[in-house]
Amino acid sequence: MKVQRALWASAFAVAGWCAAASAQPWVDADRADQLLRDEKFLDAASAYKALIDANPYDGRSWSQYGYVLHGAKQYDQALAAFAKDIELGVKPSGNLYNSACSHALLGTRTRR
Repeated sequence: MKVQRALWASAFAVAGWCAAASAQPWVDADRADQLLRDEKFLDAASAYKALIDANPYDGRSWSQYGYVLHGAKQYDQALAAFAKDIELGVKPSGNLYNSACSHALLGTRTRR
């Protein structure tokens, strides 16, 4: 009887650990990164948006979110994500370049 209880306790502990591991942010980030690699831009955008909602100060997720929105041709939304990433100070030079690309594809002209 004691052995059976110990086995059940172990099984519940492992099940709880697996559930907790799947809820860790790096698991979600890995999934989002895989969607990006598979060029599933809209699915990746949803995954990165969930990461941003969980932690609005995650500059890497903002950067990747902008990148996948750009890949999905949602340039206005990509510009907002790049701006937030630049504000957070993560890869500002790269995201300034990405912003310029989005502006060019939108046909935005500078004023003189």
